[in-house]
Amino acid sequence: MAADLTPDPIQTPRRFFDSTRLTQPGYGTVLLFIGIAYISCAWQKTTDPAEFALLVQLATIWAIFHATNARPRIRQLGTIVLLFCALATGIVWIFGYTGTITTTVMTAASLILYGVAPAAIVRHQAARTKVDGQTLLAIICAYILIGMFFTFAFGLAGLHSDLFGLGTQTTLSTALFFSFTSLTTTGYGNLIPATELGQTLAIMEVLTGQLFVALGIARVVTSWLPRRAS
Repeated sequence: MAADLTPDPIQTPRRFFDSTRLTQPGYGTVLLFIGIAYISCAWQKTTDPAEFALLVQLATIWAIFHATNARPRIRQLGTIVLLFCALATGIVWIFGYTGTITTTVMTAASLILYGVAPAAIVRHQAARTKVDGQTLLAIICAYILIGMFFTFAFGLAGLHSDLFGLGTQTTLSTALFFSFTSLTTTGYGNLIPATELGQTLAIMEVLTGQLFVALGIARVVTSWLPRRAS
């Protein structure tokens, strides 16, 4: 019997980052964008955040919508909001307009889109049948995005009120710190919401964060467990 000289197919190793899909960035790139957005929030030390920092948030969400191959209408919405806010920011810089209308609108837009972004990631992962490095990165990204959503919820609630009581300014940096200490149930106690809205948001974030961690771990463990032969 003649020997089979057909070469074995070359197996491509599994990678965290798929460099062949340049038009659709992987979750490693998305995580980098989120890190930049996080840092831009942490630098906002005044009650009136810079428009550029808010544009970074919208650009990050826009990248997430494209990375997760979100529905066309959602991607179009992200593009329209980003272009509109970029145009508004340019007008503010050119004419030297001062006020809180622009930052309020951009903060509200970031809040809404940050609420959609984790859902887009979950939908994208639900359509996949395997668990790999991209899945783990996706869970991390979605978890951080939940914290960013509540950051802007606290920031919007504190734009025109003393969210943490008298003597404590509700800056975007302060909202970011309080959001992630609530999300991770760290609770240092140095910041306590003084309004009913702030307290309600804090409880909602704690519950959302714990449920997401439980469901995310269940998703990974269930997919990695060996399946019994039927």
